[in-house]
Amino acid sequence: MLHCNRCKMDIIGNKTVCPLCEGPLTGEPSEDVYPYIPKTISKATIIRVSGFIFLAVLIAMWSVRAITGNFYSWMPLVVLSALIAFLDICATIYTRTNPLKMSVCQIYLGMIACLIVDALTGRHGWSINWVLPFGFIGTMFLVLSLGLGLHMIFMDFVLYMLLDCVLSFLQLIFLKTGYTKIKITPIISIGSCLLFFLGILIFRWRDFRSASERYFNI
Repeated sequence: MLHCNRCKMDIIGNKTVCPLCEGPLTGEPSEDVYPYIPKTISKATIIRVSGFIFLAVLIAMWSVRAITGNFYSWMPLVVLSALIAFLDICATIYTRTNPLKMSVCQIYLGMIACLIVDALTGRHGWSINWVLPFGFIGTMFLVLSLGLGLHMIFMDFVLYMLLDCVLSFLQLIFLKTGYTKIKITPIISIGSCLLFFLGILIFRWRDFRSASERYFNI
């Protein structure tokens, strides 16, 4: 056991100096009473650091424009990439215990990013004509594949499929406003998602009702 001659006290554990007077210790160290717990970075710290970096990117782009007096075409893409990275980090941190939720969030963030990039690069329509239709169909199959592959209870992932089916109807807005140049792909996407979910309602109605009662109390 360690001993401090100045404080006349015995010190338990492995210390280099006296915790009271910071004087030298004599004797042999002993095992610590409490185990050492290494410090870990909290979720809030990661979010704060990521948010600070995103704000730094915004200020940097504003500074470049203020100094040069020019608005460069790559600036929106840099800001968009920083925003997507920040949202991606948030989604990964808060949904990492749920791979299904994380995967769905990643797909939706990618679809939103494609819409923004397409709008900033001249509105060629590739995001509306191809990315969204196949994104919704792909999400439906991904949810089903992950749910079955991870041996999840059906009621735990059926609502993700309902959400994907509902969101696919947003493509009707682009059809009505004329932004969609190729109408067959969104029509196939909406019809496929709707038919897929109707099949679930017909063949697995009890599971869907159980999920609704569980999450919505209906």
